[in-house]
Amino acid sequence: MKPETQGIVTADDLMAMKPTASFINTSRAALVAPGAVLQAWRRAARRGWRWMSSTPSR
Repeated sequence: MKPETQGIVTADDLMAMKPTASFINTSRAALVAPGAVLQAWRRAARRGWRWMSSTPSR
């Protein structure tokens, strides 16, 4: 992975998504900035948004 692509997806990017959108990271986890998902989740919770997560069945 190139240094310029690490952390390219930020909490602001996640918050800019439509409420019905899904974010599926099929690449390396390092593309998402450290703490970005948690930060976006906390912002959304303060706004009263509900999040749904699921784990794929095997």
